[in-house]
Amino acid sequence: TGDIAGSLGLSRPQGIVVTDVYANSPAARAGVRQGDVITAVDGQEVNDQGGLNYRVGSRNPNDQVQVAILRDGRAQTLNARVQPLPGDADPKQGTTIEAGPFSGASVVALNPALADRLGGDPFTTGVIITGVSGRGYAARAGFRQNDLIVSINGRAINTARDVEAASAGRGPWDVVINRGGRQIRGVLR
Repeated sequence: TGDIAGSLGLSRPQGIVVTDVYANSPAARAGVRQGDVITAVDGQEVNDQGGLNYRVGSRNPNDQVQVAILRDGRAQTLNARVQPLPGDADPKQGTTIEAGPFSGASVVALNPALADRLGGDPFTTGVIITGVSGRGYAARAGFRQNDLIVSINGRAINTARDVEAASAGRGPWDVVINRGGRQIRGVLR
């Protein structure tokens, strides 16, 4: 935006600001840092996330690309190697929860590849519900496919095992989920 461009000392809005970099990712290995402004890939201007995704996504794995950035007001060019997003993009590789408030739900840990496939933010963490059986407690509690389990009883949830461990035993269970970008909190008994 114009405001962000002005705060970064740019004469006009251009590029996209890097807000986070995965550790050991192709971007990190190329030297991209938080706060950099990516302005082009292989000489083609980039002005939004979709443009960046297209420029990189149209290349083959292991292709090298030149990434033009602005860092501290100075233009630089970095060389990066294109790699697929980490993780398994198949949501069918889930675990069915047998007990507790999520019994009857199939869940899988969210990873960057799966988040991207589902149209979400690859930096999001949690466990996504990939299916809900009509016979389990999860269906009666109102959980739905694509709900993202964020925490149970204040514990961050990142794996199916976390769901099983946090929901073992007797309730109540204080559950936080993300549904369609909205955070929902409830107590199940």
